[in-house]
Amino acid sequence: MAKLSTGGSRSLLKQYQSMEVDARYTVSGKKFLLLDDIVTTGNSLIAARKRLLEAGAAEVYPLAMAQTVLEPETPFSNKETRYNPVNMDDTLSSGTNSTGRWFSISTKMVVNGRLKEVITWNYTKFQTDMWRYQTSTMDQSHDTVVSPGDKVFAYGMNRLGWPYEVREFWVY
Repeated sequence: MAKLSTGGSRSLLKQYQSMEVDARYTVSGKKFLLLDDIVTTGNSLIAARKRLLEAGAAEVYPLAMAQTVLEPETPFSNKETRYNPVNMDDTLSSGTNSTGRWFSISTKMVVNGRLKEVITWNYTKFQTDMWRYQTSTMDQSHDTVVSPGDKVFAYGMNRLGWPYEVREFWVY
């Protein structure tokens, strides 16, 4: 599989458009293991998998060696706040429509009894695709795939009573 460009946008559409299956190789009916060094959004693996399946691959298994952890999106990553609770705000909102569902939730970082930061997490799921999110601290240029250990996501889903499942390392 050839990637036609590197860098830039991490959107699923841009990743998909930047790849093509090399016609010199037989893909139909074969099994593939996709390897990526570091997953940030997961979109390159998703796009490559989609391209291979469209070309007739029997099975495609994505595998990454590591996942990017972006500050300050991980509430417990900052040494200053690690031992202080991150409180979930009561500003949980949600909705569903014919194309999927969404919910938003705010977290409050409290350090030494003082409010340090409020982060709003926006989770979306398009039809049968995996859950993705953006936060108020991100640059809004891309969505990030929800990881199975995302505590904010799990809290919101449990509060809403919505079912979800983990398949491989994706949350559906």
